[in-house]
Amino acid sequence: MEESHAILTINLYSSRCNGCGLGADPEETHHLTVLQYAPDPVAGCGAKFIGMTSDYLGERESCEEMRPDLPWVGEGASCT
Repeated sequence: MEESHAILTINLYSSRCNGCGLGADPEETHHLTVLQYAPDPVAGCGAKFIGMTSDYLGERESCEEMRPDLPWVGEGASCT
């Protein structure tokens, strides 16, 4: 089975997987956990994060501090 890839979107108060659009833990290498307001954890889509972006301009530096292992792909980018 081929591994799926996704872009991690990191914002000021949330982050999400661009593969499935659900909340993501910005510290995970793969989308293993859906971050949401619910009592029980939900499994993510499993995609490997291969880059990062933000919905907001000017967030590159803070994103790179959080995830120096991921390349910056630009504001509002998506995985194709």
